[in-house]
Amino acid sequence: CTAPSWILVPCLQSHLVVSVACGGGFCTALTARGELWAWGETATGALGTCNNGTVSGVQSVQCASQPALVCGELSGRRVAAVACGESHAVAATFDEAEGPGAVFTWGNGANHRLGYVTDEGALQPDPKRVPWLTAALGDILRARREGSGMASGRKSSTRLAQRISQLGCG
Repeated sequence: CTAPSWILVPCLQSHLVVSVACGGGFCTALTARGELWAWGETATGALGTCNNGTVSGVQSVQCASQPALVCGELSGRRVAAVACGESHAVAATFDEAEGPGAVFTWGNGANHRLGYVTDEGALQPDPKRVPWLTAALGDILRARREGSGMASGRKSSTRLAQRISQLGCG
């Protein structure tokens, strides 16, 4: 067995990377400032870099040899956590002054893995909010604030992403 050959990613040198997640042929890096970067090659739209690539039949190949910022509905939002599956990704954002945190997915939408309706096998190359999941988590946090969380004397938070410390994809 040979030792891995580590490769420095020059454009990330000036960023404090706090988390890395990898999928099938692509990687993401989350910085301490909440920026989400992606690179690699995928025919499923899982990079989320708003570069839809070359269309080949129904598939679009995204390719980035160097990290590029993930865009779409994530533009301008601070990411709290990220996870990658073989052909898709999920991210949760922090609360901001203009609104609460949310959960976003992108990539291969087969088998409803993105959490919203797409045409079977449809690709979602840009991050899109998962409204029912964001709303459900918000309802749970609101109920805690108005109900048992306050009754127990503990201060409860309605912040969404600060409560999400880990994501996973299968």
